[in-house]
Amino acid sequence: MSAALCLPAPRRHVVESFRCFGADCAVHVTGDPDAALAARSLLHGFHTRFSRFDPGSELSALNDDPRHAARRRP
Repeated sequence: MSAALCLPAPRRHVVESFRCFGADCAVHVTGDPDAALAARSLLHGFHTRFSRFDPGSELSALNDDPRHAARRRP
C-alpha cells in the first residue's frame, strides 16, 4: 500500500461572489459547495432586512419612522 492511498481526498475550494451591502462580497468555503450557497443566502437575508441602501428594507423603514421609539420584529 502506498502512502498516497492514505491521504484524504482533496477538498474543493468554492467561491461565491455577489453584490451585498453596497459592495462586492465573496464567500470562500472549503468542502461542501452547498455551504457557500447557504452563506450567500444568509448574507442576502441580512442585506434585505438591514440595508440602508434599499428604501424598502426594515432598517430604512425604522430610520424613516418619526416616532421616538418604534417596535420591530426580533
